Amino acid sequence: MANKNAKPKNPRARALVSLVAILLVVAVCGYVALFGIGKGTMINYLKPWGEAISLGLDLRGGVYTVYAAEDDGSADFETKMGSTVSILTSRLTRQGFTEATVTRQGTDRIRFDTVGYGHGKEVWNNIISALKTVGYDGAISIEHEDALMSPKEGLEKAVSLLKECIIYEKAGEMWWA
Repeated sequence: MANKNAKPKNPRARALVSLVAILLVVAVCGYVALFGIGKGTMINYLKPWGEAISLGLDLRGGVYTVYAAEDDGSADFETKMGSTVSILTSRLTRQGFTEATVTRQGTDRIRFDTVGYGHGKEVWNNIISALKTVGYDGAISIEHEDALMSPKEGLEKAVSLLKECIIYEKAGEMWWA
């Protein structure tokens, strides 16, 4: 049985309510896309688009370095190469450098990619230490592909930084033990 006192539904009012609801949803989605949510709250996994999308070396400028190891014929060479990649990756990730990548190239090379201006002395100290830990004592090549500075300036800055980070002398016996 129909209610005799009920007012007929107004299609204009219903359309207006739907429009307001849609605009509200679009505004909230736009805010989340631009600013992210959860700064300081339990929901901290949604980042703004600019931070969530990795732009890569070719879009933002960057540097990559290839380390070439000499295979001395030891049976554990493959293990050492895998360990070096794991050590470098975990040290960089632990320090928050999540856009840096460490990958194997062939059987005797490790490639380290970084985006932007590059990283400071602390990161490179960790990289050099990891290489020394697994016995690497070979050449370190610099390939400058940063669009932010000239090849000369980029090379000079890279050489200056790496000179401070490279360990030149062998450690010798554990004199403190």
